[in-house]
Amino acid sequence: MHNVHFPKINIRKLIFSRWFFVAEVLAVLMLLTLPGLLAGATPPPSVQKAADLSSVFGAPCPPDSYYYNDCSSPAPTTAPPAPPAPTTAAPTVPPTVGGGGGVRNIDPAFSSVWSRTDDPVFKGLATRSWMWGDKPTGRLTALEPYDGKLRQVQYHDKSRMEVTNPNGDRSSLFFVTNGLLVKELISGQVQLGDAIFDSRTPAQVSVAGDPENPNAPTYASFQNIASLNNDRRVPNRTNQNVTASLSRNGTVGELSNPPASVKLIYFDDNLGHNIPDVFWNFMNNKGTVQVNGKYQTDTIINWVYAMGYPIAEAYWTKVLVAGVEKDVLVQPFERRVLTYTPSNSAGFQVEMGNVGVHYYRWRYGGE
Repeated sequence: MHNVHFPKINIRKLIFSRWFFVAEVLAVLMLLTLPGLLAGATPPPSVQKAADLSSVFGAPCPPDSYYYNDCSSPAPTTAPPAPPAPTTAAPTVPPTVGGGGGVRNIDPAFSSVWSRTDDPVFKGLATRSWMWGDKPTGRLTALEPYDGKLRQVQYHDKSRMEVTNPNGDRSSLFFVTNGLLVKELISGQVQLGDAIFDSRTPAQVSVAGDPENPNAPTYASFQNIASLNNDRRVPNRTNQNVTASLSRNGTVGELSNPPASVKLIYFDDNLGHNIPDVFWNFMNNKGTVQVNGKYQTDTIINWVYAMGYPIAEAYWTKVLVAGVEKDVLVQPFERRVLTYTPSNSAGFQVEMGNVGVHYYRWRYGGE
């Protein structure tokens, strides 16, 4: 029987080598897991996915890749919070659309309205005072806020034209309106919508004559006698003479010897005020007008459209005109002011007040 010889095993060496192998394995595992341990918490799956896709598409993911399905898709799965909607405050001065020279984007309806009454005067075909002013495109065409939108308006010496609904019936007389500027000037309420108003101080602006007019009544002088809310109605005084006077502080007087003989001939029942003959005749005058490029004789204005209703009686005042004090009869309507100066030449005794200029100065400052 042969003896079998087994190799001698060095137990110490064997144990050491096994431990060394385990240590190597642990070291490799630690090296593999150390970046994750240092980085902290595991990123969300969408970030992991984006990181994986970056190698697939051969380009780094965008910084906001967390919001996308993958790096190539622009459609967000969870949209970032929307920024707050911008707010637009009413401008201190309206943004200009065009100027007095007639430039871009001005609604052509403005020109048609001006041309009917003032083109014949402009071209010397009629001798009368201006209904709007001597500038065909006004002093300024602008956008003003109204009921949360911007509407196109055009300022003239005597009033302000407005197009509130540019998609409305252009054949309608009231497609272009003129604002209730006199009512706003007297009340101090700037109308920014059908039921939206901005409170101001009633206008300390002379209703007639020179801008510097220390003794002339202002719009504010009418504050306590004007029918601003269908109030302060007066009796029907048809056929009576106009003898009432008005001072700058709003005091109403009575003249025993008025500057001219003027008689009340029409009582308007809408707001309860009388209209004197000199104004009534002016508002219903016939003369040369321009219609569709042709001249014809017709009633010059529709007085309700142009003037609105009278909101106070007619009063005698003393005002400076070109530095000279004159007796002037003044009556405010909702939209305009009429003046009668007996010392003026025929055709210019009755005039529209410069309400458009007065209003712009009051609302925005300057011309």
